Amino acid sequence: MSLPQETLMQNLYEQIDDGIESFINTSGLKFMDVSSELYRVYEYPDGSEVTIYEPLLLHVGSNGGHRIYDLNNMSHYVVPGFTHVYWEAREGEPNFIS
Repeated sequence: MSLPQETLMQNLYEQIDDGIESFINTSGLKFMDVSSELYRVYEYPDGSEVTIYEPLLLHVGSNGGHRIYDLNNMSHYVVPGFTHVYWEAREGEPNFIS
C-alpha cells in the first residue's frame, strides 16, 4: 500500500525543515533557502558538470564561489568559473527565489 501524495509531500517538507534546523553556521556568512530546488547543476567551459541533489541552503561569495548545504547534511563548495547553473523547482514551488 502506498502513501497518498499529500502524506509523501508532508514527510518531505518535514525532512527539509529538519535539515535546515540542523545546519550549523559559525562562519558569519548569510545563506539563502533554496530548498524549493530538486537539484542544481553547474556546467564548466571544459564540459564538466557538478550536480548537487536536494540543496537546502546557498551562499554566493564575493568571488563567485557557491557554498551549498544539502538534505544529506553534506556541505559543498562549487568553485567560480562555471558558465551555466540550472535547477529544477519542486512541483508548486517558485522557479526563482532571488
